[in-house]
Amino acid sequence: MDRKNRDEYAELLRHFATGQMTNDDYVERADKIGFKDDAVNEIYKEIWFTYCDIVTHKLKEGYALTDKGKKVVARYILFLYSDFPFEWPVPTFISGLMNILTLGFYDRLRYKP
Repeated sequence: MDRKNRDEYAELLRHFATGQMTNDDYVERADKIGFKDDAVNEIYKEIWFTYCDIVTHKLKEGYALTDKGKKVVARYILFLYSDFPFEWPVPTFISGLMNILTLGFYDRLRYKP
């Protein structure tokens, strides 16, 4: 676990999620911070689904996070500030391919609660 990397990314994510910076600024700053911690890397990949990478915008008005999205991002930030180890399954090429071929059914079977 890289405490400094997690703290820097959590702060960046908080600013982005609250509409204080554009998606382009977020990506640029995230690249500067780097992805030394597995949790930071995987959360960064998940956050990509929350914004449009074609248009420069803030997460406000038509681009704002949904209530559910806000809760998920808040959980990510809390996790980043914690000292919990990263234990989420990291997708592999094979699992990604299986998901494409089964239209997502593969992961639903693998991670069934």
